Amino acid sequence: MRKKVFAMLADNRHNGGHIAVWTLRAPGLQAILVPASPETYSKPPYVGVRGWMGIEFANIGDEHLASPLCEAWRWSG
Repeated sequence: MRKKVFAMLADNRHNGGHIAVWTLRAPGLQAILVPASPETYSKPPYVGVRGWMGIEFANIGDEHLASPLCEAWRWSG
């Protein structure tokens, strides 16, 4: 079985103040969501250039977090 990385935890690394999940997202979605809701979505360092997006736990409910995680699983191949 091949391992898939589809989400990563950002747990206030380097005291950046972010407790978030980084997920792989559909092409173009990052460019739409990050400017529209910068308090919830971000372009993470290192992996943001590859389409990954940060989602702040404090600014999103469980019901809205499930969909991006399921989508990331599908996009990860």
